[in-house]
Amino acid sequence: MGARGTVPPRKIKITIKITNATHTRNSTLVPIRCPWLVRGLTIALCTAWLAMVSAWAQVGVTKGYKAPLYDPQTGRVKGHITGAEARPILKTRQLLLIKTTVTQLNDKGEVALIIEAPESFFNLDDSTITSPGDLSVRSGNELFTITGTGFLWGQSKTNSVLVISNNVHTIIRRTSNEPKGRPARVLPGAAQNLDVTARHFEYDFKSGILLYQGGVVA
Repeated sequence: MGARGTVPPRKIKITIKITNATHTRNSTLVPIRCPWLVRGLTIALCTAWLAMVSAWAQVGVTKGYKAPLYDPQTGRVKGHITGAEARPILKTRQLLLIKTTVTQLNDKGEVALIIEAPESFFNLDDSTITSPGDLSVRSGNELFTITGTGFLWGQSKTNSVLVISNNVHTIIRRTSNEPKGRPARVLPGAAQNLDVTARHFEYDFKSGILLYQGGVVA
């Protein structure tokens, strides 16, 4: 029973198109499995990452490397480290330095110590320098030289230390109180130089103390 003039309802067709997804009765989305797509993206990402690392490493290799070494307490430059070549090591944030030279300055800005090694590892975070290989050390005034195998050069906020772990050989040159131009007076039978050998060596920069340990012969 309808009233006169009533317009019958129209049927409207609505189409909803859903792509790249399916659903179950409880409306939980189910991911679409595309193994070929995952493999493709993985390969692309790995390739891009390797290319980026390779490019960074190539760009990071430096010829004629040189960097200042700062005093942690004052912030002043207290030396520098150089290398014929510097190769970055990503995992440890280190540089592999070829033909390393470390120069330590005293409070007057004069060369106090020079350390040389065929290879070393320079830590970019704490400026620690290490090497399992050979090294040679000499004072700025050439009064003593040290050779050995395996070393650590480290610094704290107040001091620096040099540790040599094996085969330590030191030559200390005797000084003379004679004026320049005159030959040094040496007692008959006395050696011109003092030789010291040991297994282990430590040098405290602040105090200037040399510590020899293990089979010391002088």
